[in-house]
Amino acid sequence: SIQIKDLLSYINKIDSQSKIRKNRKKIALIGLRGAGKTTLGKMYSKQHNIPLFEITNEIEKLGGMNINEIIELGGQSMYRRLEYNVIHNLHKKNKNLLISTGGSIVSEMETFTFLLKNYYTIWIKAHPKEHMQRVIKQGDLRPMSSNPKAMDDLNNILKERESLYSKADAIINTENKNENDSYNDLLNKIKK
Repeated sequence: SIQIKDLLSYINKIDSQSKIRKNRKKIALIGLRGAGKTTLGKMYSKQHNIPLFEITNEIEKLGGMNINEIIELGGQSMYRRLEYNVIHNLHKKNKNLLISTGGSIVSEMETFTFLLKNYYTIWIKAHPKEHMQRVIKQGDLRPMSSNPKAMDDLNNILKERESLYSKADAIINTENKNENDSYNDLLNKIKK
């Protein structure tokens, strides 16, 4: 049992070292909608002159139609295939880049594994209430108007995905923080 303990601590050590050494020229922001990925991404992109790619926009460009049409036409599998291609191609074509992914990327194991392996991933995390308030503030009233249980759904989605999101190299909690504090957090996580 002591040998197993030693082995586990050795594996953990290797794991944490590999996270430390990971290339930080290719950064992926993951997390649910309304956490602050776009806001923080834009700030970082501007300050460091690094291109920011919103994966959803890139999927629409590649697919030649909007997300709803893609899903209507080819279902979730077409969306997932485009998502993987976009993330793969951006990685291949850019030395430095920052991407902001859709919240459900963690549900697609192949894409998420590629992301974890090839990007420095940062989970931008917020309290469910804040997610909802920010989405509504962005002018999207759909979550509330069409679904009275939207808050419960959001809590469930977060619970479901938490263990996957936490595989990220770093976590930034934007809960009760202003943009600048969250941004400084981001800078510190990338510089480490």
